[in-house]
Amino acid sequence: MLAIARNLCLDLLRRRTKLRTEDVEDHAHALPSGEPSLEEQAIGSQVRASLEEAMGTLSADDREVLALYYVQKRTTKEIAQVMGVAAGTIMARLFRAREKLRQKMSIHIGDEVIS
Repeated sequence: MLAIARNLCLDLLRRRTKLRTEDVEDHAHALPSGEPSLEEQAIGSQVRASLEEAMGTLSADDREVLALYYVQKRTTKEIAQVMGVAAGTIMARLFRAREKLRQKMSIHIGDEVIS
């Protein structure tokens, strides 16, 4: 009896999951092009400028750690070897640098919203 009930439920679920498909080309005109809009470009430009300004307020060590990690995509172990310190020290520096950057960015964004 349980096997019959289980099979009936599975059949019902299979019928529900069958979807009708349509050719994507028929709807190509409604799909986004993938190109950023002018508004998105302007926002991106402002965010980059804010980030560069905030990065300029950080110490040289903080900028170096962030650049090695995010721009050059190095691991904390590799950065530790380059800078001649322990990997734990790099993780702590990354944390502190991100926190400083987060604070600077939130202050900058907060200023723009108010004015």
